[in-house]
Amino acid sequence: MASPAASAIEASLESRFREPPAEARPYVWWHWMGANISREGITKDLEAMKAAGIGGATVFNLSSGVRESQAPIGDLPWPERTYRSEEYWACLRHAAAEARRLGLELGLHNTVGYSTTGGPWVSEARSMKKVVWSETAVVGGAPVDVMLPRPKADLNGGWGGLHREPSGFYRDIAVIAVPRGDRPIARDALIDVSSRMGPDGRLSWSDAPAGDWSLVRLGYGPTGSTPHPVPDELIGGVREVDKLDAEANREHWQAVLAPLREKLGDLVGTGLRHLLIDSYEAGHQNWTDGFRERFQLRFGYDPAPWLVTRSRMLSSGKSPAPVRIIGNESLTARFDFDLKTLVAETMLGEGWAVGVAQAHEAGLTMQMEPYGGPFDTVATAAAVDLPMGEFWSDSDGGISWSVVAGGRAAGRRVIGAEAFTGRPNLSGFSETPAQLLKGTLGAYAKGVNRLVLHHWVHQPFDDRFVPGQGMGWWGTHFGRNQTWFEGGKAWLALAGRCQVLLQHGETPVAVLSVDRPVGESDAVSSAVLVASARAEGGQVVLPSGRRYPVLMVPHEGAITPEVLAKVRSLLHAGVAVVARPPTRSPSLKNFPACDAEVAAIAADLWRPGAELRLFPDLGSALNALALPAPARAVRGQVKLVERVAPDAEVVYVANLTAESQQATISLPGSGRGPEIWNPEDGGIAGAPVWRVVGDRTEVDLGLAPMTARFIVRRASSQGTPKITAVRVEQGAAEIMGTNDGPVVRSGGPATVVVEARDRRTRLTLQPAAEPAVVRGPWKLVFRGPGTSGGTLELSELIDWTAHTDPLVRYASGTGTYTVEVNVPATWLEKRGRVRLDLGQVSDVAQVWFNGQAVGTAWRAPYQVDVTGAVRPGVNTLVIAVSNTWHNRLVGDEQEPADCEWGAVKSLGGVKAGRPLIAFPEWFRLGQPRPTARRTFVTWNYVEKDTPLLPAGLRGPVRLVPVAENTLAGK
Repeated sequence: MASPAASAIEASLESRFREPPAEARPYVWWHWMGANISREGITKDLEAMKAAGIGGATVFNLSSGVRESQAPIGDLPWPERTYRSEEYWACLRHAAAEARRLGLELGLHNTVGYSTTGGPWVSEARSMKKVVWSETAVVGGAPVDVMLPRPKADLNGGWGGLHREPSGFYRDIAVIAVPRGDRPIARDALIDVSSRMGPDGRLSWSDAPAGDWSLVRLGYGPTGSTPHPVPDELIGGVREVDKLDAEANREHWQAVLAPLREKLGDLVGTGLRHLLIDSYEAGHQNWTDGFRERFQLRFGYDPAPWLVTRSRMLSSGKSPAPVRIIGNESLTARFDFDLKTLVAETMLGEGWAVGVAQAHEAGLTMQMEPYGGPFDTVATAAAVDLPMGEFWSDSDGGISWSVVAGGRAAGRRVIGAEAFTGRPNLSGFSETPAQLLKGTLGAYAKGVNRLVLHHWVHQPFDDRFVPGQGMGWWGTHFGRNQTWFEGGKAWLALAGRCQVLLQHGETPVAVLSVDRPVGESDAVSSAVLVASARAEGGQVVLPSGRRYPVLMVPHEGAITPEVLAKVRSLLHAGVAVVARPPTRSPSLKNFPACDAEVAAIAADLWRPGAELRLFPDLGSALNALALPAPARAVRGQVKLVERVAPDAEVVYVANLTAESQQATISLPGSGRGPEIWNPEDGGIAGAPVWRVVGDRTEVDLGLAPMTARFIVRRASSQGTPKITAVRVEQGAAEIMGTNDGPVVRSGGPATVVVEARDRRTRLTLQPAAEPAVVRGPWKLVFRGPGTSGGTLELSELIDWTAHTDPLVRYASGTGTYTVEVNVPATWLEKRGRVRLDLGQVSDVAQVWFNGQAVGTAWRAPYQVDVTGAVRPGVNTLVIAVSNTWHNRLVGDEQEPADCEWGAVKSLGGVKAGRPLIAFPEWFRLGQPRPTARRTFVTWNYVEKDTPLLPAGLRGPVRLVPVAENTLAGK
């Protein structure tokens, strides 16, 4: 018997699954496009999010016209509503209050644009910096008197080629005399002549040794990186903050937080609840004030002479090899390792960690996409509250595994993903929920358990103007003006139910890897390993409480003495370690003594008879430890994710292929009866076919293409399997669990063999009749501004684009079909079910039978079960089908233009549409539209001759009698 407390927890999990709470639902990025904001639109957006099944939103303040570069749209309707104007603050305060009222979580991207940390408050002295240099050739053997030119900054340029030119900030680091012609150059051949140069750059070197020399003047200046794409009035007036300067970062975060506290008051932390750092697009940084001294303190040597190498870290990551070799290639690579290490450590400690601390002090959490820059992804994912990855609309949903691995090891139970970022060739108001299914299920299979949809663009204007604002040519369109907004709630409900279970408990992982994940391991930075990891019961235990029986130390022959010493202590404490013997340190710190220390520790650990749990590969470690195998598929091509909590074990099983899969999932342990939880409809029932095999449980599961189910074993669930195997001998059949027990169903004649513990039974299934095609006449009523709003009588179903009337041919919106269906009483006399098969649908169909909502068909095979609603005799069938905006946009191109459009742009050689140049006068003044166009967009993806997409219900629509036989007790 489970305790009352355990039963309450289980009931809570079940209720959360059936009705996901806000924090378990998908979130959205809510883009505010320049000064185009309104309180009325904010309320409508947030209420629509709540109704759709969205749990939260993050506000971004962008340019009014995001294109391949940030170019504003002219003649805005409300030009005074600029960033941080009084009306802006009123709108943000209103948004926070409305989010709190609706139970949604609201956040704010920390800077203007979507990258990275900075703003108009960042001075050039507080902006990002990097090493720059100039070289002057001289001949020694006689006094040298020469003017050394000040190095020029090779600006990063910024996204879209826009940047603010530096006004003159520059600081010298050193002047190094380098003998010319030597390859490689001996370290002691370099001469620091910094003291010979005056403030004006004139160098007087009276005792220059004979020979040809290059005088390398080393300094640092701005990178020129800017946040982007920023609100119109700030273009050219923003800078990225110095990521290596703690004081500069404190100033930045206070510039973000202080006005929020002032303008929003107690809404900070209650209505506005998080800050975000989006994808890192700020470019390279490798220096800051005091960095030379910091480097010397960290590594024990002066980096200045080594800067003449112009290594990869010094050339913004662009140079594949250093320009100069000092000593030898190994020594030069060691310096690059040290510089890369210190930049990464400083960017975390003096940059990102400062922002996290400031957010927490304000009662906010920090979300971040911690990848793509000169910092450590594993360490940074562990430092923020919600680490996030990113995947695009044409992908399988995978994100950087370092984000997953680092976040999980730090105890982050929620891993987010910027989801379905779209290119214009795939997301041009032509996307459908069915197209999103692969990325949805694939993301969950790859460690993500919160989708953050990209994007939901704020719609501030009158509802007549649809689809409305976009984020230039980027993004998948999820806003309230989507044609399939109502029907799309079914897809969001599936996502919410998946996320409830995938956020429950933790994913058990046997292997912890150092600095980078191996396979699907967790990962921890070497700094955290050395400082905080401990051994307990033969396992590595991290500060998060996560425990691992195996530690992996991947390397290419080099490990720092500090890390290897920590590995030694863990080995002596009984931890199993997978590593090859290293031969050296990767660093110049304490060189060459560091190499001798590594060699000595390695010789001790890898000596014969050391009797340590030290293994050359993971397979041998797992075999020796005899760890219980995790959940695994022993049949079928499926993906699994396991979550474990005190009240339940959860296994996500996804078929990401285009073929049906008959899967068998082997689960560790045998004391709990498995259930199947269906995220598509919220159904929960006992697993229909399962068995105990030794100390494991095997569950058979049939999965249609692109389908996921959960196997759940609750703490209180017991029992023994009734049905241990089902084999289909003839026809096709579906075996599933129901509240009445296991059943087998078939839409045609079928024979199945059922195996129980003590007997075998052969069952024959015969539906009550053959499938019947639903024939017209059909009444079709259009609704929505992209349609005629009229009514058609159809004798047969057609593609809307085949109709002669342009208002039907180009219709975008919802067409509601009504038809009468005669159902023979004999269909319902025997035990069985009735399924409605819609055939071909473009693109989402909501179905009512006799006034009862029976489901939404948004993906193949576009079927719904109508058993509970069908009755003998005449039935009324209503099907509301929504297509995309694409066809109406093409239809409007047949009309004269009533807006000024820019030139057609291309992306990757493919036409990508054209931008709105300015809001037209009739729009701004609220005058009647001068043409018959029905849509209004700020980016037009289509042209007059763009092919149309299939639209409407094309069928054939069929009623399919389904034979059903309960297997319990057979």
